[in-house]
Amino acid sequence: MRIGWDSDGVLYRFTKAYHLWENSKYGLSLDPEEEAQTWDWFLGWGRTVEDFKENMHEAVDAGHLFWQGDLYEPQIAQNIADLKAAGHTNHLVTYRFSGRTKCSREATEHFYEFQGIYFDSIHYAKDKAVAQTDVFIEDNLANYDALEASGVTSYLINRPYNLLNDSRRRVNSVDEFTKLILEGKWSSLVS
Repeated sequence: MRIGWDSDGVLYRFTKAYHLWENSKYGLSLDPEEEAQTWDWFLGWGRTVEDFKENMHEAVDAGHLFWQGDLYEPQIAQNIADLKAAGHTNHLVTYRFSGRTKCSREATEHFYEFQGIYFDSIHYAKDKAVAQTDVFIEDNLANYDALEASGVTSYLINRPYNLLNDSRRRVNSVDEFTKLILEGKWSSLVS
């Protein structure tokens, strides 16, 4: 089976990396462990979307954002390796296009290689269906809906900014998602 993975908010702790960048650049004291409560959490700091995008370019160029950071869960590399060993293929699909002098693509590949995570393919696209996967784990509600509309069985990983009382398939962790697939229960659970 072809398994699709989103990066930011699923595998990569984007909010933590971004908070650390803001702290180092502006001398702020943002809590790196605090999860974003809304999709556009940075607007609460009096920043604009344009400021956010500019800071992302600078953070990638400085070798910080996407180059370094943390995985959401310590066993993610093992989860992906276990799925590969079970005969599945793993496909990362991420919408990363930041950086002016350095490339977020290069940063992404460096980060996952450093973590010991190897994907069968990596796609850089807003449309997550580009990888033609069978099942996908995502944190963005709109991406989940678009994947479902294209015929991909999707799961939302629960994050504070995407919690709704709805009928979308959900998991609490990458580990839970991995176990559903390995146990063959991935298509039957809708919460």
